Amino acid sequence: MQTAHEQANRVFAAYAHSLPGSVLDGKYQIYEQLGSGGFGVVLRGHHLMLDYPVAIKVFRPVPGNDSALELQRFFLEGATTARLTHPNAVRVHDSGVSVEGVAFLVMELLRGWSLANELTADGPLPLHRAVTVARRVAEVLAAAHEAGILHRDIKPDNVFLHHEGDEEVVKVVDFGIAKFFGEQHSAETSRLTKTGRYVGTPAFVAPERVTGDVTDGRSDVFSLGAVLYEILTGVSPWTEEQLRDIASGASRHLRPRPLRKFRPEVPLELEELVNKTLAWKLADRPTAVELAGTLMGIACQLPVEPLKVKVRLTDQALLPNVKGSYAGRPKDDDTGDFWLSGIQ
Repeated sequence: MQTAHEQANRVFAAYAHSLPGSVLDGKYQIYEQLGSGGFGVVLRGHHLMLDYPVAIKVFRPVPGNDSALELQRFFLEGATTARLTHPNAVRVHDSGVSVEGVAFLVMELLRGWSLANELTADGPLPLHRAVTVARRVAEVLAAAHEAGILHRDIKPDNVFLHHEGDEEVVKVVDFGIAKFFGEQHSAETSRLTKTGRYVGTPAFVAPERVTGDVTDGRSDVFSLGAVLYEILTGVSPWTEEQLRDIASGASRHLRPRPLRKFRPEVPLELEELVNKTLAWKLADRPTAVELAGTLMGIACQLPVEPLKVKVRLTDQALLPNVKGSYAGRPKDDDTGDFWLSGIQ
């Protein structure tokens, strides 16, 4: 016998499959589904009046995710992203509840693949490219922190390598668990934080977020430091035992494994910078602005490697992670493969 949760999932899945071919809110033509997750589904769409492609995320009201509070969290993703105008951050164009009662976010449609998928396919990045990708993410975080926004989920899955012609554009995506900080927004976001719980991935989450201590932009810097370590070496900075300690909040001090043990050609200056970002005490880490500036200086000293040309199948759907999916190009579109961010 099916549980209520399983039945709700089946109902929502059937509803989501009925959306392609319809017009949302009188202006968004909906095409195929690109991915799904706990918070909803994402579909390829087209703005009929302005004539441009979009990604449409539809809220998933199933048991455990069907309260007014969860709906507020859904729209908070749109609110945080819309406040951030940066070329390396995914853009939100619209949000609301349609006349049909569908809660939705409309975002830019990205072409390419996630940094996580790049790592899986090709292993560690060339040094200059790794530093450049991290620098772009640091610049987005600096702008977000200036706007009073903590991303709180920086990891390879949420860094997207968007392709515009021959150019690669790093995009920070999925502000689904972002949070406003500072006096202006503390009351607003405190209601949307579940007491005694943290959200994030242990390999990338800052220790103060697990223990419930004070956080600021340097908590995101810690996460980016773990990402930079991984794209340089192909491994986590932490052992399995350390990861268990991080996830439980049991440890008060951990040091990452020596980075140059896994990749000796990494400059000492870069290894020292990564270690600073992974400092256990928040006060010992650089800010995102400082990190971006130091990465720029290091990049200038590294040789630039040619960007590999990727060939992707256009008739095959790939699911690299729970955050999104690759989808073959539609029959009426010759622009290539698309991947959608923002699924949670």
